[in-house]
Amino acid sequence: MIICINGKFHKKDKFEISVFDRGLNYGDGIFETIPTFNEKIIFLKEHVDRLFEGCNKLYFKLPWDKKAMLNLVNLTFEKNVKFEYGRIRIIVTRGTNMDGTSTEDVLQCTPELIIVVTENKLPSKMVAEKGLKLMTTKELRPYPEIKTLNFIPSVLGQILAKKKGYDDVLFVKENGDVLEGGRFNVFIIKNNILKTASHDVLNGVTADKTIKMAQKMGFNTKKQKVQLDELITADEVFATGTTKRIIPITKVDNNIIANGEVGPITKQLMSKFSQLFY
Repeated sequence: MIICINGKFHKKDKFEISVFDRGLNYGDGIFETIPTFNEKIIFLKEHVDRLFEGCNKLYFKLPWDKKAMLNLVNLTFEKNVKFEYGRIRIIVTRGTNMDGTSTEDVLQCTPELIIVVTENKLPSKMVAEKGLKLMTTKELRPYPEIKTLNFIPSVLGQILAKKKGYDDVLFVKENGDVLEGGRFNVFIIKNNILKTASHDVLNGVTADKTIKMAQKMGFNTKKQKVQLDELITADEVFATGTTKRIIPITKVDNNIIANGEVGPITKQLMSKFSQLFY
């Protein structure tokens, strides 16, 4: 494995990050996960665009522009083993200042960049056929529109969900607004209309590709509030994400979605997505 650290390439066991890095001390960083298929990187530009948007919101002073970042990602990919299904992780932290906790010179930090290529295991055939079982939680991820390193609500939520026999969590506000899953966007289908949350969620790259694809297939799509009772009574529900692509959701808490089987529109979308992008 070859890892890119600040534009230089290292073997897996020959690199180091300062113990004063703010990403380690405060989770003061951002990341992107980009899918790959054989010799091809999927949706690279879209993920790098979102990375830069997030860095701007966090006031990171990146020493790389988008062209340089794209080049580094491509070079890292070229230097590594090509998996049938892989993923590239880009991590950017604010960097190091004094003892890693001081706020006096925080805006003068030079960000640290890490790029890693690993294998991606897609959801099992059983999950694809049976669908995800989700447990709702009101412990929401902070700054959900930015893909920060603080994913503790997702990590802890998934642990607790698995302890109770579920696959993952579904974030729901106190007022019943459905947001997103632990690492994925959520769509409902009702009367052939696809709906997904418009606020307080990550702008998913796979979600956006799914919306455009569905529109070309003749389906209506809406980005607007989705209530939990609306989801529970939907005709179909599915998740989208880099590591999941499109995967059905058939149970939320004790509620079976429709008849508990993968719906016909979800099947169409799953098949079409693979044909178009993989």
